Amino acid sequence: MTVTYTARVANARFGGFYKLLLLWRGSIYKLLYKEFLAFFATYLGLSLTYRFVLAEDQKRYFEKLVIYCNNYANLIPVSFVLGFMTREERKKYENLSSSYNKYWIPCVWFTNLAAQARKEGRVRDNCALKMLMEELNHFRANCSMLFHYDWISVPLVYTQVSMMAVDEMYDDLPLLEKDRYWDASNPRAPYTAATVFLLHQPSFQGSTFDMTEPPARGSPPSAGYRPWLQNPIEEETTA
Repeated sequence: MTVTYTARVANARFGGFYKLLLLWRGSIYKLLYKEFLAFFATYLGLSLTYRFVLAEDQKRYFEKLVIYCNNYANLIPVSFVLGFMTREERKKYENLSSSYNKYWIPCVWFTNLAAQARKEGRVRDNCALKMLMEELNHFRANCSMLFHYDWISVPLVYTQVSMMAVDEMYDDLPLLEKDRYWDASNPRAPYTAATVFLLHQPSFQGSTFDMTEPPARGSPPSAGYRPWLQNPIEEETTA
């Protein structure tokens, strides 16, 4: 039975996802601990036998047996069982020049190998070949769906509008108001690099000295909404 853990990570908290690595119920530790203990006990028994029980000539035979088993163990590499690409396949993949994406090449390899296996009689009949191709098409459709999820991004205008709406809701944006010297015949100069020498005059006050200051951006409501907006913004900028 599947053990759910979504309730433990429903709320963002410090170290929330790291605590999942220590769970026992439904974990990989509970699934494999018996096999691990059996392997550890076997390894420990062989190691103690080799070091303290066997004679010197018996150790030589044991070492030859270990080398023999190690050579045959490499005939079926773990990378092949896991479906990883071999070095020869990687060279062929990288040497193929194409103006389009090359993610479809392994599917072509699979199709050619399936057709060759049918010709050599390794695939029993055309019905079995058809089932293989249907599984390939199902796998290809899932990969295509995943590719489309990554390809379609949220328009920037949605992010900007939502960001401005939250800032306006909690007064995080400066108020748009007319400058107090807008209608003055001799307006005061603003605080700029060109007026820096006027700062030494005690009576000088630039046109922005009484500008309304917004509340702090770290107010609790705004701090709650801002992380919710920050995630799509970061995903959009990195896409």
